[in-house]
Amino acid sequence: MIRSIYLLAFLNLLVTTNVLSQTLDIPFETGDIVEQFQHYDSEKEKLINGSAKGLKGTKWKVIEIAENYIRLELVKGLYKPWWDPDVVYKPGEYSDEHFTSEAYLEKFPNAGNIEQIIRTYRKIDSAQ
Repeated sequence: MIRSIYLLAFLNLLVTTNVLSQTLDIPFETGDIVEQFQHYDSEKEKLINGSAKGLKGTKWKVIEIAENYIRLELVKGLYKPWWDPDVVYKPGEYSDEHFTSEAYLEKFPNAGNIEQIIRTYRKIDSAQ
């Protein structure tokens, strides 16, 4: 009985400290080419198939995988950031640190720092 209580307390601690969500397998590694195959829609509060507006047709190279972010560099397509409709980035002109958004964390409070990227990008064979 006491062992069961300790086990439940330990499992609760793991969940509330994000330890379980931080152990997700990362489906790509540094140097891989990835694309966004689904995105989190903060208005619908769910993952939606397909790339987010502005990312359609883009391919990205994984430059760095850190505990708090994944750095991606645009290698194919035109990236049109949502925050500035007048800007368009071409391959080689843009890289950024990607991490789990606040909106995603509100819906999935136990998500890790890079979980949203892991769940929305996939490795592809090349940037062709």
